Amino acid sequence: MATELLSFGIQNLWNLLSHEHKQFQGVEDQVDELKTDLGRLKSFMQDAEAKKHTSARVKNCVEVIKEIIFDAEDILETFILKDQLQKSGGIKERMRRLACIIPERREIALEIGSLSNRISKVIRDMETQGVQQIIGDMRDPEPLPERKEFARQEKSNLVGLEENVEKLVGYLVEEDDDPIVLVTGMGGLGKTTLARQAFHHDKVREKFDRLVWVCVSQVCDRKNVWQNILQSFRTKAEENEIMQMKEERLQDELSRLLETSKSLIVIDDIWKEEDWNLIKPIFPHKKGWKVLLTSRNERVAGREEPFINFKPECLSDEDSWTLFQRIAMPMKNASEPKKVAKEMEEMGRRMLKHCGGLPLAVRVLGGLLAENYTELYWERVSKNIESHLVGRANDGNNNLLNRVLSLSFEELPSHLKYCFLYLAHFPEDYEISIEKLHYYWAAEGIIKYTNGESIRDVGDSYIEELVKRNMVISERVSTTWRFEECRLHDLMRDLCLSKAKEENFLQIVGNSSPSVSTSRRFVSHEPSALHVERERNNSKVRSLIVLKKYLTKYGCKVSCVSFTRLQVLRVLHLPRVTFKGRKLPSGIGKLIHLRYLSLEENCSLEDLCGMTMLRILQIRLTGESSLVTLSASIGGARHLETLDIRLSGAAKGTKEWRSLFEFLNLQQLNLVINIPLLSDELQFPSSLTTLFLEGCRLEEDPMPILEKFGKLKIVRLHGNSFCVRRMVCSRGGFPQLQSLHFFELDEWEEWIVEEGSMPLLNSLEIWFCKKLKEIPDDVLRSLKDLSFYDMGEDCKNRWSEGGADYYKVKHIPSVYMYNQLNE
Repeated sequence: MATELLSFGIQNLWNLLSHEHKQFQGVEDQVDELKTDLGRLKSFMQDAEAKKHTSARVKNCVEVIKEIIFDAEDILETFILKDQLQKSGGIKERMRRLACIIPERREIALEIGSLSNRISKVIRDMETQGVQQIIGDMRDPEPLPERKEFARQEKSNLVGLEENVEKLVGYLVEEDDDPIVLVTGMGGLGKTTLARQAFHHDKVREKFDRLVWVCVSQVCDRKNVWQNILQSFRTKAEENEIMQMKEERLQDELSRLLETSKSLIVIDDIWKEEDWNLIKPIFPHKKGWKVLLTSRNERVAGREEPFINFKPECLSDEDSWTLFQRIAMPMKNASEPKKVAKEMEEMGRRMLKHCGGLPLAVRVLGGLLAENYTELYWERVSKNIESHLVGRANDGNNNLLNRVLSLSFEELPSHLKYCFLYLAHFPEDYEISIEKLHYYWAAEGIIKYTNGESIRDVGDSYIEELVKRNMVISERVSTTWRFEECRLHDLMRDLCLSKAKEENFLQIVGNSSPSVSTSRRFVSHEPSALHVERERNNSKVRSLIVLKKYLTKYGCKVSCVSFTRLQVLRVLHLPRVTFKGRKLPSGIGKLIHLRYLSLEENCSLEDLCGMTMLRILQIRLTGESSLVTLSASIGGARHLETLDIRLSGAAKGTKEWRSLFEFLNLQQLNLVINIPLLSDELQFPSSLTTLFLEGCRLEEDPMPILEKFGKLKIVRLHGNSFCVRRMVCSRGGFPQLQSLHFFELDEWEEWIVEEGSMPLLNSLEIWFCKKLKEIPDDVLRSLKDLSFYDMGEDCKNRWSEGGADYYKVKHIPSVYMYNQLNE
């Protein structure tokens, strides 16, 4: 597998040299020689892969090649970036460049020559070990194919699980003396899938007032679990208060809430009886609540309390085949049965026997084979599975499953292997932000996109491929039709960590243990302090990431003198860090390779000055913040595409805000500020496609201003973004608007929509707007997705099935009304 990733790296180097050939004037001969050497090197990779498992020397050669490729990328990109910076400088910089051009060319010629010598040496070493050259060709890069619009994702299949779901729902809604329901079984059996289906079931939602889902995993932190449960009962605004609560108060608050409500608490993936003993003190003796536990351990609930132990069975052969068919052989027309050639069916059923009836294995195998529905490809995969299993027929379901999962990884294209390995950064059961993930990928050059494409669009296509193959769990959000978060099944994460370790892909560092790894990526989970001096001993580090899974009021203290030794750093993610003197180290500004920087803004606004190439900027401001300073700090960032500003204090007037939005390329604007007026003076960019407002407390209807922005496709008005009683959308307004979301607008009572307004609107969400009396008929006619949550009693009665206005919404394909109308 390493050699395939290296072949991907070699091809990327070839592409870089081809694309940027003009940059290497004066060293053309050395560049051409390096391209020739890269072609020779790649021709040895296939046989090296076959021999590395039986020869330690060949394996060492592969590791040497990996270092050569990384070093070559760093050397060549550094030269290109410095050359570009000098060309864009002033007169003095250009004069200095002319004076230095000869010694710089001499230096790069020597470095390229050194790379060629290293390649020649490792090729000689491989030849002495009997590694053979397999002639192929290195091709100049071709334009990326035009990407098609994403097809709508189908809902998850429940083949063979329907009966289990109904049984589990029955246990949850029954009035009995067993408040604890435990779902147990081996990994890959579908315990979490069953729990999720029951959690969203209509009968369950009718039975309980509150539904809470938390994950525990192998490391149980009682306080964090209790905080997450309480957060589900409270509003977002109370998050800081919950973070500061001591355990005694958390227990009292939760016990009181559970005693006075009918609540279902799902605790997913709990491992030990001791963990349950830590969590359970919050549950009062008075019944009304229920707990659903999922675990691989039957003894997790202990023996002192009564509980129901529900053990789902593996899929039957026929259910396995049905599920496999739906994934591996999707039908164009659901009404017509798929015709399967006899040879294909025989191969499919033979491979399914290795899945042992485990739904996860069936899904992964189906996703693998769906990529290439040909007899030749299926035969190759079948032989690969059988070769992995020779002499291991009695290994049991766990090992069979692991080998199916491993094969699914081996069959990924090279770029998707990199994407999947990157997920090893994240802790167990971590809800991964796909937007951030995309920027990590792009910063490291994994995502390839043209000028006409966005990182999100290309990144979504990569995620979609991993989802289709059942290697990543994610669903598109109805309002944006994008993947917003993803996670890994426990067994997939085990595979990901195993492959990442095998490839030395990254190093997970702790608070105190010194780093001795040669990895070029470092990640730290929940650190209280980060000692950059340790990581900077490896001057070739490409990414440094801190991740915090749980709510906490404590940040991370970064100990460093400077970042100057981390010269090839591309990704720096340090949420809630505290630098000495709250000042961004000056060395960060000299990191010319840096493409992703996240500090959650524990720094000063002045630190943003000079960051003229920023494309995405999120700012959180607390206390007294000068709008003039903010404007001056980001005014030069003319390439901004996404701007997110959250200000805790009040902003008076609009004069200081005008210059904040003079960005010609801005597409997404998020404002969480108190600014009472929108006026024609406050002009948003005409390029804007997405707008989010919260806490603005606008004193006039914002629609006459907003509806003039003809490219707006998504508008979200949240949390008292306006405080007016009446809203009017005019004829011809919002010509491109597709998604509209209202949330917690306490004063809003009347909504008037003139004919011809919002002609393309297809998704509408209205949550916690209890005074709103009516939804205009013109809005409802074109909708494909409608969601209401906790509306007033009058709306509840009229929109429910059988109510006076039910006929207005029954044509909409997807309708969700909490405790009112089932989807």
